[in-house]
Amino acid sequence: MKIKSLLILALIAVATASGLSAQNTTSPYSKFGYGLLRDNATSAQRQMGGVGYAMRSGRQVNVMNPAAYAGMDSLTFLFDMGTDVSLFWRKDNTGSNHDWGGGLDYVTMQFPVGKIVGVSAGLLPYSSVGYSFGSEITNGVSTHQGTGGLNQLYIGAGVMPLKNLSVGVNISYLFGTIYNDVYASQTGSTTQSLFEQVMEVKDYHLQFGLQYTYRISRKNALTLGVTYSPSKSLLGKTYVLKYHDTSTGAPIRLLREWLSCVTSSLFLKHGAQVLPMTGTTVCRRKSM
Repeated sequence: MKIKSLLILALIAVATASGLSAQNTTSPYSKFGYGLLRDNATSAQRQMGGVGYAMRSGRQVNVMNPAAYAGMDSLTFLFDMGTDVSLFWRKDNTGSNHDWGGGLDYVTMQFPVGKIVGVSAGLLPYSSVGYSFGSEITNGVSTHQGTGGLNQLYIGAGVMPLKNLSVGVNISYLFGTIYNDVYASQTGSTTQSLFEQVMEVKDYHLQFGLQYTYRISRKNALTLGVTYSPSKSLLGKTYVLKYHDTSTGAPIRLLREWLSCVTSSLFLKHGAQVLPMTGTTVCRRKSM
């Protein structure tokens, strides 16, 4: 069938040119780190509250545990595509508000390779960023805005080497861009300053999985599932920009620095200032 219709038109043109991270997330909590981390699950797992490490079915794609790929028969091909709709309520000392968010969520597929091997591939959101709020400062107002997120393009395989025992692995390519902006305006002045951080991430991620099924009776079975992901830093680049907008409306670039960084999962440091990104960072400053 022409390689399953060219792998479903290359996963719907890589999920409409990587539009997964642009899901209109509206949460102030996404300001920190890489944003709101997603659950790596499809609708089959979410309808059970996100339970999926031990889920094993020949009719559902389970990306949460790659060992589950081996639990399908040799005549099955699965394709799953989902959307997400969210409603956020916010309340602070200025009042309450609600925002809608959502968009294309994931695109996955799964197919057998022989009797004991199953393969899956797809595109999933890893994190999403979206917020906008303001606060008063001395003689002025600051506005915080953020957009973007990280996606993961994965391919995985599961094999059943022994009866009732399955093992698997997912290899993911993480990519995406996160924008964090701070606007500062002075009371009684038309001058506005912008401090912008742009973090680009391009790196790989590994996940290993195992499932063991104990047959209780002819109709009932108990499955134990575990996963493991090796700890590693994420490779990325961080652009730090400062702009000053004069009363003429023409933005004047004051400073642009390009930091080639390896980030981990704590805080991203620029000089002595801790910035609202993640990663205890090893950076090499490059001239522009």
